[in-house]
This record gives sequence, structure tokens and C-alpha cells, in this order.
Amino acid sequence: FGEDMHCPEWNCMSELTMTLATIFTVQLTVQQAMELGMPVGKQLWRKLTTSREKGLRRASAMLADGTEEGGLSEEAAQAMLPEYPGVIDDYAEMIIQLGYVNLFAAAFPFMA
Repeated sequence: FGEDMHCPEWNCMSELTMTLATIFTVQLTVQQAMELGMPVGKQLWRKLTTSREKGLRRASAMLADGTEEGGLSEEAAQAMLPEYPGVIDDYAEMIIQLGYVNLFAAAFPFMA
């Protein structure tokens, strides 16, 4: 509409490919950082706010049997982990990525 599109011969496929590659890379990087960083951050926060000895004594009191020498059994350690919120968010993330692949496969074939 009268604006210079900066595309050679009105073909913007190369710019679209770079834009999509950038968006896809940034989105994946941020999602992976959140998925890996949040549990580590929560664990560090939990360690700072509650003492380890208090948690070990409480777990030892809950378990009469099954403790290993010098520590907790694997079951007791898993029982102390926070509850998994579910797989709905995981499936939603995969569906969104599949949508990107299907929608922009012609512009960015490397992603498909």
C-alpha cells in the first residue's frame, strides 16, 4: 500500500523464514529454561526455607520400615517430592508446536 516492503521482487519468503526461525528458537529456549529452571529454583527455595534435618526427621518418623542406613529409601524420597500437576500442559505445548509446524511448513521447511 505504498510502503517499501524491503523484499526483492515482492518475494518475502526469506524474511518470513528468518522471522519464523527466530520466533521458534526463542520460544523453545524460553520454554526449556522454564521447564528446567522452575524445579531447580523451587528446590533451592525449599532448601533455604526448611532445614534438611527437619525434613529427614519427619520422614524418618513417618517410615517405620524400609529406611536404608544413613538415609531415606527411594520410596520415602519420592513421597517428599511435590505432586505432578498433570499432563494437560505437556500435551498443550506439543499441540501448539505441531500447529506451528503445520502452519509454517512451507515457509520454514527445516522446522517441519
